[in-house]
Amino acid sequence: MSTKEFPGSELEIPQGAHLELAGDSLIAKGPAGEVKRRFPKKELEIKINGNKVIVQAKRSGSLGRMLVGTWSSHIKNMALGVLNQFTYKLKVVYSHFPISVSLSNKEFVVQNFLGEKKAHKYIIPNGVNVTVKDNIITVSSSDIELAGQAATRIEQLCKVRNKDRRIFQDGIYIIERPK
Repeated sequence: MSTKEFPGSELEIPQGAHLELAGDSLIAKGPAGEVKRRFPKKELEIKINGNKVIVQAKRSGSLGRMLVGTWSSHIKNMALGVLNQFTYKLKVVYSHFPISVSLSNKEFVVQNFLGEKKAHKYIIPNGVNVTVKDNIITVSSSDIELAGQAATRIEQLCKVRNKDRRIFQDGIYIIERPK
């Protein structure tokens, strides 16, 4: 009977980030915030040794390699996010009807989109910071998935439907993504 090697990965924890295991969750803390994420304990084994995180699959083959690669990227993004927040920039564009954008508490409101009387609203999730300055909207968070989801939802508030998008270019568009 031959023994197969289980795929694994070793990640360096950046200076200033603190990672800890709590049951089936990994918690990353740093100067920019805190991110908590559950991982599949039956598929993966995650260990923290000093300033290194070891991700080991419990099965061999392509599924094990895929899981190790995916979770290594998630852990890397968590560690980077608690050091420097991930930031998306969006731009408000209009040609005829001036779109007004406002932010009150955790509610993002777009008014006068294509002359519509109805206001488009989006409730900003916890852990996401949104600022509005002139026609630039900045979305930032320690969690890259929350920041990306919030930026995309804001962009989708002003989607032009049933019209030629080459002519009707009004809306809110993502102009800068985190690197």
